[in-house]
Amino acid sequence: MDIGRPAAIRAIARARRRISPPVPDSLSNWLNILSSIEWSQRLMYVNGALDQFCQGPLEVLRDDGTVRFVDIAFTNVAFLQ
Repeated sequence: MDIGRPAAIRAIARARRRISPPVPDSLSNWLNILSSIEWSQRLMYVNGALDQFCQGPLEVLRDDGTVRFVDIAFTNVAFLQ
């Protein structure tokens, strides 16, 4: 079966959307995606190994004792060492 380039590009985009996590509407929702059963194994570890890529949230403790979510740290600690 011969299909044109535009049809092939659309098919590839559909396949990628099926295997990609949803785009979060905020950084705090990104943590929910990272910790979900469906996506955690693929997104948290480097190439399926036990080396974590997502090191978790970076939180700042405010003077009033509350925690402020700032960012998520991504790095391969084994590579850095």
